[in-house]
Amino acid sequence: MRTVLQLGTWTVRTTLQEGEMHETVNELQKYKTHIATLQESRWPNEGRIEKKDYTLIHCAETNF
Repeated sequence: MRTVLQLGTWTVRTTLQEGEMHETVNELQKYKTHIATLQESRWPNEGRIEKKDYTLIHCAETNF
């Protein structure tokens, strides 16, 4: 049996405002995206956030 993964990339500009990440997740779910890269989220440091329907792994570049 073959498994199809939906991949995507998105320049979100920022997800620092309240509700922005939720809106982004809704869009990714609408298109049934399994794995996505989000550029310019502007989150500091690095970390992992686990929710019921998704896991977000983020890492900020520190050498600007």
